[in-house]
Amino acid sequence: MDPELEFQLQCEAQEKQKKAAETVAATSLADASGTYTDPQDGTVYEWDSTRKAWFPKIDSDFLAMYQASYGVPVDPSTLPASSSAAHSSGATVGGGREKHSRPMSEFDAEDIEYDLERLKNQSQQRDPKKPKKGEEKVPLTAEEKAQLKKKLAEPPTWFEVNDEHNRNVYISQLPDDTTVDELVEFMSKCGIVMKDPRTNNYKIKLYRNPDGTIKGDALCTYMKIESVPLALEILDGSYLRDRVVKIERAKFNLKGEFDVEKAKKQKLRKNEKKRLEKAEAKLLDWRPDKLPGTRAKNERVVVIKNMFDPKEFEEDPGLTLEFKKDLQTECEGFGEVKKVVIYDRHPEGIATVAFAEFEHADACVARMNGRWFAGRQLSAAAWDGKSKYKVEETPEEEEKRLGNWEDFLGGADSRKEPPGEAGIPNDPDRTP
Repeated sequence: MDPELEFQLQCEAQEKQKKAAETVAATSLADASGTYTDPQDGTVYEWDSTRKAWFPKIDSDFLAMYQASYGVPVDPSTLPASSSAAHSSGATVGGGREKHSRPMSEFDAEDIEYDLERLKNQSQQRDPKKPKKGEEKVPLTAEEKAQLKKKLAEPPTWFEVNDEHNRNVYISQLPDDTTVDELVEFMSKCGIVMKDPRTNNYKIKLYRNPDGTIKGDALCTYMKIESVPLALEILDGSYLRDRVVKIERAKFNLKGEFDVEKAKKQKLRKNEKKRLEKAEAKLLDWRPDKLPGTRAKNERVVVIKNMFDPKEFEEDPGLTLEFKKDLQTECEGFGEVKKVVIYDRHPEGIATVAFAEFEHADACVARMNGRWFAGRQLSAAAWDGKSKYKVEETPEEEEKRLGNWEDFLGGADSRKEPPGEAGIPNDPDRTP
């Protein structure tokens, strides 16, 4: 065997024997006093029978060294109860060193169980009735309530719009013959131009001179605030035809006195806000557009004209139900019928039929258009999706109609719903 290798093996064997002897001595010492002193650096360890491991002994010297190294004072009051109790006795230990009578810690920097115990104690000390952070609700005093009520009752006043919420940009140096459509196309390069929920027109204002000619500047309102910095970066200094356009954030100044009544009229009502939110959600929807040639839902509704004379229903209200039943029976031959409505007060004698499929509606139009019914030539076509056929009646006409309906029912309860423009309830399809 190589002499060097044999010498190395002997050294390793001796080192193992030395460590084994130290372990035996330490174990026997731990059985006697519960502490062990490292012969290399002199650190005193304590034996934890629960975790079956040695941990540095926590005393005044250790705390002083820890604070000098990390600069973090240890508050004994925050230590776990178990650790405090374990070190609160004044019994002497190996080496003649006494433990302090105040609570001490038995953890080191890597002892995760201490952190768990500390968090547990803190949670137990917290008042369970006290709400968590972010949930605290401080009741308002009577004075604060009065001030809040007064503030809500105050009429609208002029205020400055912060840049974080200002979706308006001011455009200048425009051509003299600029049109709204041209400006909408130009500004849409950086975002969606907002529409007025009342008029459905784009919120772009071209400023004009007293004689009606265009000044060359305009105001544009975007739907999203993110479009404003894009317009300032991309469109500012770009060309619109042969003009270099200037774009900047719009700043509003009050001219004259603030008109409170006008501000109230301009404020959107609840249904207008809902309609605006719905339109914005539709414009920002990621769903793909309809394929070319896709038919609209309104084409499943057939409008049949010249079916009756409204005076017939005034004389005999029961004819409304007969017309509706006969028309539904006739149209079911073309396919599934979802809804039938008789507009008994329309002067053109109109009825609408909603089908489940486009093919059924097409068959109805082909069969009913030009057909004769009760001496009348019918006219059938698909609904355009916009026309409204409901005729509003005056109070006198309504009273007369309800009287005729009572006579028809033979004096029955007048609160029953009279026949007329009532379709099948809870039907999802919309009809004119």
